[in-house]
Amino acid sequence: MDLTAIVVDYDFYMNDKYANRMRFSFAHEVGHFALHKNVLAVLDLVDPVAWKNFILNLPEDEYSNFEWQANEFAGRLLVPHPDLVIAVEQAIDIIRKNHLADYLENDPDAVLSRVAPTICKPFGVSAEVIKKRVSREDLWPPKLNNF
Repeated sequence: MDLTAIVVDYDFYMNDKYANRMRFSFAHEVGHFALHKNVLAVLDLVDPVAWKNFILNLPEDEYSNFEWQANEFAGRLLVPHPDLVIAVEQAIDIIRKNHLADYLENDPDAVLSRVAPTICKPFGVSAEVIKKRVSREDLWPPKLNNF
């Protein structure tokens, strides 16, 4: 295997329902390539069976770390911090204009579940990605006196 291609399921790729999932998956795999190229280069992975055996024999903590890194790469690539800050600020403005700040303070997770599907659209990712990004970027729950 020369690590020059990403193999995808044709049916998923051609189905608009999975466009956000595919976009994240592509970014995730690019993350593996960018972050783990040196590790992958020293392996003698000549076919998909060798790759599968490598993954199955990788210690769970190492595998989890590789996956976390690739997910973090994809999330940061697709949802850049400055743009996410602006999107959260816009959501907070709408919450304030609709007099829902008390609701936000009392149940920020419920509010995030309602606003994440709107915030995610311009980024072309799922609401789950937005929930993870705002948490990792320490943007949620928002400090209302900062906005």
